[in-house]
Amino acid sequence: MARKKAEGMYTGYLGIYRRKRTLPMMISHHFSETTVTPGVDVNLQCVVNSPHPARFVWERDGVVILSNTDSRYSITQTMTTDGVSTQLNISHVRVDDGGRFACVAHLGESTVFHEDRVNVYGPPYIRTLPPFKVQSGQSVTLRCPYYGYPIREITWEYKGKEIIPETTQTRYKRFINDTANIEIFGRKPKLRSKRDATVTNGVLSVNRVSKSDNGLFACIVRSPSGEMAKRSFDLQVVEAPQLEEILLAPDLQEGQIVQIHCNLKIVSETWRPVLEVAGGGVLSLSNGSLIFDSVALSDAGIYTCHVENGVGEALSKTIWISVNKPVTFDIVSRNLTAKLGQHVTIECQAKGDDPIRIMWTRNGKPINPLTQRLKISEAKSDDGMTSLLELIQSETGDAALYQCKAGNPFGADVYSVYLSILEPPSPPTDLTVDSVTSRSVKLSWRDMTRSLTQYYSVQVTNSDRLMWSTARTINVTRLGDNQHSVDITGLQPATRYAARTAAGRSSDISAYCAPVRFTTSEEAPSSPPLNIQVSQTTSPGELRVKWLPPPADTLHGVILGYRVKAVPQEDTGIQETSDKIIKTTALYSKQETVISGLLKGVRYSVSIAAFNSAGNGPFSIPLFQDTREGAPEEGPTSVECGGVTSSALRVSWQPIPVHRQAGSLVGYSVLFAAQGRPWQNATSIVTEMRLQGLHKFTNYTVKVAGYSNYGIGPFSFPIVCSTLQDVPDAPSEIKLLVSSANSLLVSWKPPRPNGRLLHYTVYSKLTASNDGPQIHRVDIESNIDAYEQTQSLELKGLVEGRQYDVWVSASTAVGEGPESRRVSNAPSQRVVAGVWSLGGRVSVRVHSALPLACRSVGSPPPRTVWYHNHNIITHHPRFTRNKDDSLLIKSIDQSLSGNYTCLAKNLYGSDSVVYSVRVLPLPDPPSLRATPYKDSIVVEWDEIKISNESGFGVSYNLTWREEDGPWQEAWPTTRLPNSQQQLPGVQQHALTGLKCGTKYSIRVTATDSVGTSAPAHVDVTTLGGAPVSPLSTDWLWSNATHIYIQLSGWDDGGCDVTKWDVDYRALGTSFWHRADNLAVHTNSPHPQTLDPNLGWGYNYARLPTSYALGSLTPGTWYQVRVTAYNDAGTAATVYTYATKTEDG
Repeated sequence: MARKKAEGMYTGYLGIYRRKRTLPMMISHHFSETTVTPGVDVNLQCVVNSPHPARFVWERDGVVILSNTDSRYSITQTMTTDGVSTQLNISHVRVDDGGRFACVAHLGESTVFHEDRVNVYGPPYIRTLPPFKVQSGQSVTLRCPYYGYPIREITWEYKGKEIIPETTQTRYKRFINDTANIEIFGRKPKLRSKRDATVTNGVLSVNRVSKSDNGLFACIVRSPSGEMAKRSFDLQVVEAPQLEEILLAPDLQEGQIVQIHCNLKIVSETWRPVLEVAGGGVLSLSNGSLIFDSVALSDAGIYTCHVENGVGEALSKTIWISVNKPVTFDIVSRNLTAKLGQHVTIECQAKGDDPIRIMWTRNGKPINPLTQRLKISEAKSDDGMTSLLELIQSETGDAALYQCKAGNPFGADVYSVYLSILEPPSPPTDLTVDSVTSRSVKLSWRDMTRSLTQYYSVQVTNSDRLMWSTARTINVTRLGDNQHSVDITGLQPATRYAARTAAGRSSDISAYCAPVRFTTSEEAPSSPPLNIQVSQTTSPGELRVKWLPPPADTLHGVILGYRVKAVPQEDTGIQETSDKIIKTTALYSKQETVISGLLKGVRYSVSIAAFNSAGNGPFSIPLFQDTREGAPEEGPTSVECGGVTSSALRVSWQPIPVHRQAGSLVGYSVLFAAQGRPWQNATSIVTEMRLQGLHKFTNYTVKVAGYSNYGIGPFSFPIVCSTLQDVPDAPSEIKLLVSSANSLLVSWKPPRPNGRLLHYTVYSKLTASNDGPQIHRVDIESNIDAYEQTQSLELKGLVEGRQYDVWVSASTAVGEGPESRRVSNAPSQRVVAGVWSLGGRVSVRVHSALPLACRSVGSPPPRTVWYHNHNIITHHPRFTRNKDDSLLIKSIDQSLSGNYTCLAKNLYGSDSVVYSVRVLPLPDPPSLRATPYKDSIVVEWDEIKISNESGFGVSYNLTWREEDGPWQEAWPTTRLPNSQQQLPGVQQHALTGLKCGTKYSIRVTATDSVGTSAPAHVDVTTLGGAPVSPLSTDWLWSNATHIYIQLSGWDDGGCDVTKWDVDYRALGTSFWHRADNLAVHTNSPHPQTLDPNLGWGYNYARLPTSYALGSLTPGTWYQVRVTAYNDAGTAATVYTYATKTEDG
């Protein structure tokens, strides 16, 4: 066996020879030479340090030890802390197990190894080696694969003669065995001494072998006992192949037959050259010949001839083959026909290698490139050259044979063109439009010439763009007569067209005649609007609808407006379909409208259709959307109220009808208030509730409203009911004075009655007595002065000097109330001055009169003095002293508020009563705000803070009037406050049913227990303005006898138009005629559309959305004056418009 080394040396494996490399791994531990006796076990180990686990192979004398080599051999590999470890274990070693062992570690392409001998005692023996070949000039290293031990010497023979060591110039050398440490010399064989050969440790090295080194080499091993082993092998030296230069012509021409030879110098071996070819269609022979049957341009490229002998390195020769192409034409001739006056271009495409020269001839004569109307140009192409011969505005004489002659150094060729010039026929005359519909037109023309016309070409195109290059062309076969016509269908409605015609024959066509223009009639749109969006608005009962116009190719006319239809999808019990006509504001932009007046909280299906002068288009697929829930639209009915206790009322009512609930009803709000007091609110989810914690025996006004998540609805009509009576409270104050030696005078203030007071009960008894009290009944006096709040009773027949206890209680129909506190006093002959009138806090409204009582007792009768804030009241125009010592204050104001004291005094003492007087002012005018809408105004004002302590609330009065009109009340002065508050501390009222765009004046006053404030005033104008007329005539269209006006083109200014007037006159005349609207049969009890092409009808007594002026003259200009009226004003505009001619 032989292995090739990188340096070109051949190694014969009589032993193992390896060249070490610098590797990223190393053997850190390895076995060493071992000598053993047969029968023992041998263990060989190597450890390798490497970045990755290595793969191990064990060899003996260059032969790999496999797992099936011998059952006594076992190989293991483990990971240790030092690296990767491998072990070779040999059980019961034998003599033939000896030899040179190597552990080889492989990591990728890297290899490290360690080798050493294992000697087994026994006779010598040499393993068999096969012959191998080596190329001359290379070096050979031979190792003797022997086993047995001990060994005395290893010698080598060549062709039976021993190889002995020489000097350094000697070709063969043999070295002693290192183990035996014996040097043995032999005789020099008959070899060329100029070559070096060495023998080291049984290894024979021969440098630069040659053919003369062929033959048998023998290895001889001897033991000390004289035993010998000898083995021969055959070394065959072969010569390296050599290639001669490849002979090749410098340039090949396309189509040639070429042979190329790859020649070898004669060697002693059989060689087979291999040829690699760039391209296909080429024959490569085993003798080194390359044959091209027909050279092609694709055969150009690099070619390499490879030669190898199986021993040394392969040889190769590379050549470049280039191929030249002569001038050729793919087509050598053709016929070309051109029309008279046409620009003619003749193209000549010559293919071949540069340089190419081209020349043009006409009828065999060279063409002068400077000739007028003629132009010659040339341009290089990828595969040759292109020449263009151009004839500008060809003439009849240009018909000829044109030849393009081209050539290069490798060949020439000719391209011929036969040019014919054709003259066109004359165009038709008198092209006219006979009739027009929405999708067709009839055209007619005359052809008075006698030319050979075979057909007519009719072109129709959109006249707005007038692009004849994209026009529709219809060919009409010529008939025998001079008049010709054609019906053209498939046109688009409401489109301007232009048409023209030309006469033609098989070879040419005439110029087109002057075009005629016409416009097709309109059709109703064929598609619904696009991108429809339906959404809720912020207001209940409204839907916002947005859409885009139908596709432009389906409009079939000018879109005048849209019809929006909303149909409820729930069983509401009433029919609430909304059908709204919307005028267009911009023909091709996004449209939008708000449908109002719908049911609240109800699902609607919404669909839209576009319309033009020809009628309505199809409705869109319905979209479904719920209206926003709103506040209920009416209040509960059959409200009943009654007292159940002295502090509770029971209120019940009937529910709001479902179709008036405006969505999901959450519950009911019950407002209740005692007279003159603020409203209180209670809620219930059922139709009955109990109001508790009320004032006893008090009238309450009650009203009920439903509410939803959106808000509260209208309240029911208020009703009044009362809580039941109860026993009264105890009298609030009591006083006991001596009136004589045997009588006492008791006075008290009335208690809170909690019902209708019937009488008082006065109890008296001796303080020291255990007997029951004496009872005195005091009936309620009906004629007591209003200002006299003190009740009194004189107890007579008492014992002088004895102390008495006195107390008082009050009674109603329910029973007797609690007792007052007890007061004590004793009758005496000395009657000290005393005031039995009871004072306290008194509130009085400004500018009113206030009497203050000062009732007294005493003997002698006391004298009384009045004080105002510690100042004695004398003569004053605002004060009057009455005979009963009372004080009357007239027209009281804030300056007279304060403490009033009445002092009574006699010989035995004095007493007084004090009144704390507070003067209550009138309420301030409310702070007023107004928000205008189209037909309503929402008025808001801040609530007035209550300035008195009477507990009475504030009511308001709102009056309004149209500018220069009479004042009207929004509710009566005696009406209770507005039914609900939108915000805390804010009152609100809506004035509805007002005129649009009109100025109104509004006044609000506040009234409390003191009086009525000055009015708050505001002027406000409802939203909207006078109508706005369109500036263009886009909203007018006509036929021969009528002019139609689409009134939806007028902007109503935000206020509904209440009246239309249309007047007309012929242009240039002075008298205006009032027009009757012929769009409606006014004599019919059920008016319907007069012209079915209009596509919509009108309800009787409703304002029209279209006007039709009839009995007009065809093809005549008119002035049309349209006047629109609404609440905010009028708009009158004059338009100039014409009827169409009878042919459209």
